[in-house]
Amino acid sequence: MRDGFDLIRDAYDVAGLDEHERAVLVRLAFMANEGKAWPSIAHLVEKLGKSERTVQRAIRRLVDAGHITQRQRRHDTAIYTVHPILADPKPVSVTGVSVTPVDPTPVTNAPKTRPTDTLIAKNNQSSPKTSSSSKKRAPAKTPFPSEFCPVMGLRTAAVVAGWPPGDLDDQLDRFAAYHRKEGTLSADWQASWTHWVSNSKKWDKTNEQSRSIGRTQASRGSPRDAILAAHDRVDFG
Repeated sequence: MRDGFDLIRDAYDVAGLDEHERAVLVRLAFMANEGKAWPSIAHLVEKLGKSERTVQRAIRRLVDAGHITQRQRRHDTAIYTVHPILADPKPVSVTGVSVTPVDPTPVTNAPKTRPTDTLIAKNNQSSPKTSSSSKKRAPAKTPFPSEFCPVMGLRTAAVVAGWPPGDLDDQLDRFAAYHRKEGTLSADWQASWTHWVSNSKKWDKTNEQSRSIGRTQASRGSPRDAILAAHDRVDFG
C-alpha cells in the first residue's frame, strides 16, 4: 500500500489529467491515511477554491479512470481509496525475453560532401540578424490568484510530507494571507510557493524569536513606567 510521500509523488506524476482532476487527486493523497481519505465535498470545495460541481465532476472522472475508489457512506459522505495509475510502457516478449520498446533513431543517408564544399558553404553563410521582436518576452507578473493549488516537485513534497497533520493548510493560509496583504506580484506563483516551503522552518524560528523578545519587553514594562517607579522610591523627607 502506497502512502505518504510515495502516494503524493504518484498523484503528481499521473498523466492525462486536467488541472481540476489533478488538484482533487493530490489533495486526497495529502489527506490519505493508509491510502484512504474521507473528506466532505464541502471541505474539498473550501480548500481547493473550486465550485462543488467542478469537484464532483473531477471525482467522477478519477473514479472512471481507476485512480480512486469511492465507497459511499451515510449523510452524503464517502471514503476514497487513492491508488494513482501511472503509465508504463508495455513490454514486448521476444523469444521469451521481455523487451521494453524504444523509439528507433531515424537514420538518413546524407550525401557525401567534400571538404571544399563545406568551406564554401561556411563562407557563404550570412550571420543571422537579431531583432528586438525575436527576443522572448518575460512573463508578466500577476497578483496572488484567487484559486491557487500548489504543484510541488519532489523536494518540496518531501518537506511537506514531514509536516505534522494540519500544517499544510496552515502554511497555505499564511502564504495566501501574506501575499494578499503585501500586494505581491509574481511571474511564477508555483516557484514562490516552493521558496515559501523551503524557508518555512527558518521563518518559523525567526517568528518564535520575535515573539519571545516581545514577551520579555512586555514583562519589563515601558521606559515611562521605569521612571515613575524610580521616582516613587526616592525619599523626599
